[in-house]
Amino acid sequence: MSHHILDAGCNITIDRDYTGIELVEDLVKNHNTTVVGTINSNSEHVPEEMKSVKDRQINSTTFAWSGPVTMLSYVPKVKKNVLLVSSQHDQPDTSQWSNRTPEVILAYDEDEGSVDVVDEMIDIYRTKVCTRRWPMVVFYTVIDIAALNTSVVWLHKYPNWKIKILKERRRRFLKELGMAHQHKKAI
Repeated sequence: MSHHILDAGCNITIDRDYTGIELVEDLVKNHNTTVVGTINSNSEHVPEEMKSVKDRQINSTTFAWSGPVTMLSYVPKVKKNVLLVSSQHDQPDTSQWSNRTPEVILAYDEDEGSVDVVDEMIDIYRTKVCTRRWPMVVFYTVIDIAALNTSVVWLHKYPNWKIKILKERRRRFLKELGMAHQHKKAI
């Protein structure tokens, strides 16, 4: 996830694994936070018209609105469908480029890189195990992101920490972090 501070609140860019219509509506209504994110086609709130790419032209976009949430289905190439939701966009604006890319996609792409980088970094050292219990998946993901954020802050504050093992610093940090409680000492 990535976020930008806006005038009245903030905007969060969310990966399809975490995007849900109820979450988007709650963030807008109760937390003054807008969302732009991809959504899985098998989500219960995605209408059939948005899922289908049959008889649709390349670079065509279908928009739908429900309250503060805009959903769009974009066909960038043959048999490919990109589904996004946004509570930041309330108009079917598209770019002036020849492919007429929707503004929602451009906003998502602007922050997507940071979402992908975090996903790649936590994939290197994951805590989670295979489980079908979604609360456990969320818990493990929160632990992974917290560990990543902690290591980034630590290495920013102490840039020369274990500089001789530059390629293994994050792994060493996570190992020492895990052992710190057992030994009751700080890193």
